[in-house]
Amino acid sequence: PKYIALMLHVNVFPVVLSLVKNAPHAIRREAVWCVSNAAGAATDVDVQGMLAAGVVPALAEALADHDTNVLCVALEAVEALLRTAPEDTKAALEANGMFEKLKQLQAHSHRGVHERVVRISFFGTH
Repeated sequence: PKYIALMLHVNVFPVVLSLVKNAPHAIRREAVWCVSNAAGAATDVDVQGMLAAGVVPALAEALADHDTNVLCVALEAVEALLRTAPEDTKAALEANGMFEKLKQLQAHSHRGVHERVVRISFFGTH
């Protein structure tokens, strides 16, 4: 969709990613939703821009959140990125140490978190 390309073109997306990493919890939660919605609707070209803007390090920060809703939405974003641009996303995940975080989350007590991590593993990410 055009709104993702526009967010990248006018440099709004990096601001959203900064909110994912640094904002108070309520704002962070909304920023993670924004990233997840964008990832779910992104084209391959959009994903390239999102990766270049630093979406993976921001999602890595979100995976450290204790709120299971934030975790689930962040994992949905990772899954959407992998679905659209698997090789580039895998490389970015590897470069940012995300596989270790995903392995740790496999043992999470929340069923939704666990199920999303398992689905991500089907993309061959480790």
